[in-house]
Amino acid sequence: MNRSLVMFLSAVQQLSWLQASSSSCICWISKSAQAEREIFAYSSLFQSLLHQISSEEDVHSLLDLPCPAVLPT
Repeated sequence: MNRSLVMFLSAVQQLSWLQASSSSCICWISKSAQAEREIFAYSSLFQSLLHQISSEEDVHSLLDLPCPAVLPT
């Protein structure tokens, strides 16, 4: 086989390998970004629930405060 043809085929193989590996890398990055978004969404939801629970506890603790007696005059 002609040397330039061998070099050309080698270059084509390397390019196709690069293309395949870069597309799998892009796929991995997009899956990673999707997982990160899901984790963030779950943590935001969890923080929201915790805030809601702590707010309810604050309201309930307000009910335990002693109120001054109101006497009719």
